[in-house]
Amino acid sequence: MKKILTLAALAAAALAFAASASAQTLERVNEYAELTGVNVMDGPFDVTLVHADKCSIKLITDAVISEFVSTTMREKTVYISYDSKNVPKEVKKVYKGRKNPDPVLQIIIYAPEIQELTLADKCTFSAPDQVITSRFDLNLADNASVKSLRLKADNVGLSLKKKSSAVLDLVVPGSLTVSTEGNANVRVSGVYGSVSLMSAGSSTVSLEGDCEELNTKSEGSSQINVSTKTGKAFLDLNNTSKTAVSGAASELSITGRNNATADVRNLAIDAVTVSLNSATAHLGAKKQLTLELTGGAEVFYDGEPQFIIKKIIKSTLAPAGTK
Repeated sequence: MKKILTLAALAAAALAFAASASAQTLERVNEYAELTGVNVMDGPFDVTLVHADKCSIKLITDAVISEFVSTTMREKTVYISYDSKNVPKEVKKVYKGRKNPDPVLQIIIYAPEIQELTLADKCTFSAPDQVITSRFDLNLADNASVKSLRLKADNVGLSLKKKSSAVLDLVVPGSLTVSTEGNANVRVSGVYGSVSLMSAGSSTVSLEGDCEELNTKSEGSSQINVSTKTGKAFLDLNNTSKTAVSGAASELSITGRNNATADVRNLAIDAVTVSLNSATAHLGAKKQLTLELTGGAEVFYDGEPQFIIKKIIKSTLAPAGTK
């Protein structure tokens, strides 16, 4: 009995010590001659990017878990990780429960230019000022999120997987490429050169702003929504995905398969080329429609357009409201 009480007292003392230590934070600053990328592999880090003439990274953590945060440098990219698996059980208990605090895990990046950022786990990212760089690649996975980011770069690549999310305000005179899968969600506004949007799984992409050319490719049950004034626009849809485009375009081509749906009723354009197999398109009022419809495809339109029929096999071509 005495031994049991002694063990209980030791456990309580360890827990009290861990709780006391968690209230204290430690700061570590690592300086780098050159830094172009940051990869946060795991851990619920709060990441902030601040423009500075010299490169460094400040880590702010609870004292009790600081030894489990590590950094490594490879090819101008800093890799940061939190080894939560090896944190002692008595320390983990400090952070469990609604009334207990979350661990302090903060990263502040100081650099003149960052070109690549990769976040996973439950990381969050923000930047107080507009980020200006030659190119920028953002990769998000798990539950990582970008609450808001103003960015100006010649070329931008965005990749979002699983349940990650981002809200971005962009100025991209070159090319913008967005790829989503899983249940990822991204909202983008700004002005762009060429835009390429690719969605899969149950992900959603929302884009607002003018561009020179628009290309979309959707699969699974994903959704793409675009509001733009553009030149050429090419929409490629598959499975049960949905793509809606509003605004204006000079040229539009739609290819759809396997129960996909395209909606361009609110897109101002005279001529549309449509090729569907077991898919649906809502076109609105257009002057000229070039059509190739097979496998139970459906096209609904307004007004009295000129039809150029290449092929219609077991498909529907009808005024809006028919179905």
